[in-house]
Amino acid sequence: MAAVTGDVSTWGIDAFPTDERLLVIVVPSSAATGAGLVLPLRRETVEPSSSGAFSKDLVPTTELLPECWYTVRFEWFEKHPITNDWERKGWSDLPGKLRVPPEGGDITTLFEADRGPTHVPLYFGYGLPPDWLPSGGVYYDLDDPEGAGVYSEGQVV
Repeated sequence: MAAVTGDVSTWGIDAFPTDERLLVIVVPSSAATGAGLVLPLRRETVEPSSSGAFSKDLVPTTELLPECWYTVRFEWFEKHPITNDWERKGWSDLPGKLRVPPEGGDITTLFEADRGPTHVPLYFGYGLPPDWLPSGGVYYDLDDPEGAGVYSEGQVV
């Protein structure tokens, strides 16, 4: 097992409110096998301390087959005013993949955030692309009689 640690704060950079309950839920992306083990698709839960700190022993994912990782979800609860039972108030998911090496570590150093789609700069003009045009973009020649001529890296696409 590998210890994964972290610290959860509110957007006010405070510990989570004491009158609410917070759970950090870690779910593997798939069932897997490794080191003589067969691991089911099973979620793990940890409740941070009142300071927001948490630690959870997890199976390392970097040596499992098929390739897998953990997803991380936060769920918070408040007490029902009459029954005094905890009721889920909200949740949020961390987009990305938590890959855990055998030595574990802080969640902020193990997390691979999803950077989303890569944006390609678009340029529009009349005639061939100018020499000063930066590389990596796409230029549309609006003066092309057959429709917009498209150039990438100075070449017709």
